[in-house]
Amino acid sequence: MIEWTGFPGLKGEIATVALEDKLVEWDGKSAEFLRDVYERSVEGEHFLDDLFPLLTEPKFQTAATWLLKRHLDEGHSISGTQKAALIRSLKSLDDWESKLHALQCLPHLSITRGQAKPTAVFLRHCLQEKNKFVRAWAYGGFHLLSEQHEDYREEATERIAWAVEHESPSIRARIRQVRRTR
Repeated sequence: MIEWTGFPGLKGEIATVALEDKLVEWDGKSAEFLRDVYERSVEGEHFLDDLFPLLTEPKFQTAATWLLKRHLDEGHSISGTQKAALIRSLKSLDDWESKLHALQCLPHLSITRGQAKPTAVFLRHCLQEKNKFVRAWAYGGFHLLSEQHEDYREEATERIAWAVEHESPSIRARIRQVRRTR
């Protein structure tokens, strides 16, 4: 449970509100709302425990993956159990935004041998997306996966070579960026 203060209707009182209950109020667009939720909840004792179950709930996936990405971008880490829960949730991500957020979390993670296969399945699926951002980050994900697991080097090299020849300039730019940072 998270303590919320200063929200309309609470009259300055402290109220204990589940993360899920707060995210119900999200309009599906406001990054400011999600930033506020993150700032008010990150220090809470149960923030990550409340967050991870929401990754598999379609109506909360976009917000939950955004919050997780923000958490990792802020330099925080997640436990091995939480990383395993994230990898398991990849197959249930429905919308392009939640897929993109999950892909953007990958650079913060060390993928175990057992997690490599489901991660590769997710990446392959993302390469079929219409959204160019998702495809661009999926190619980057293959590059990262191949750096951690030699078994995926040949596939990553072939996919990236194909992308450099056939994908849009924005996707090729993302591939160049990933190659430079590694």
